[in-house]
Amino acid sequence: GTVTTGGPRGAWNATMLAFQTDRLVKAINTLDAAALGVLELENSFKLTFGTAAKSGDSAKYLVNALNKASTSGKWAYIDPTPLRQQAIASQDVMYPGIIYQPAKVTPLINGQLTLTNQSGAGQPFSNARAPFGQAFTPVGGGEPFFLVANHFKSKSSPGAGAEADLGEGGWN
Repeated sequence: GTVTTGGPRGAWNATMLAFQTDRLVKAINTLDAAALGVLELENSFKLTFGTAAKSGDSAKYLVNALNKASTSGKWAYIDPTPLRQQAIASQDVMYPGIIYQPAKVTPLINGQLTLTNQSGAGQPFSNARAPFGQAFTPVGGGEPFFLVANHFKSKSSPGAGAEADLGEGGWN
């Protein structure tokens, strides 16, 4: 979709979406990680105010493209259930997500966490997307691990208040 906050964010037409998808799919399939944090997924739940789309639409789209370009079922995604997110009014139009390969790792039940208790006014994530995490266990055995997709506010903006400066380094 088209979202403007000082300019277009993401793919603003079908041609750009196809171009960006192709590049992402090639990069992710080449990387071949067991689990991966993906930043700046379009938050369709926020953009439609919860009426026309489900949370996770963008992650589902990416996983479908990855599976089409590799092996069916190779990739899956952790659904960023709105009940485990910040209130819709506090969410950004982008969200961090997590994708993974079911043949390599298994998400632990109730292992999903969004750090929503630090996103209020004056708290560390009040100007950023809340970190999103999932606990996994390796399929072949091994120690469980917790993956966090953490997307801080852009370093290219000047920041505000105590974080304000004249260029790079805002939103520290």
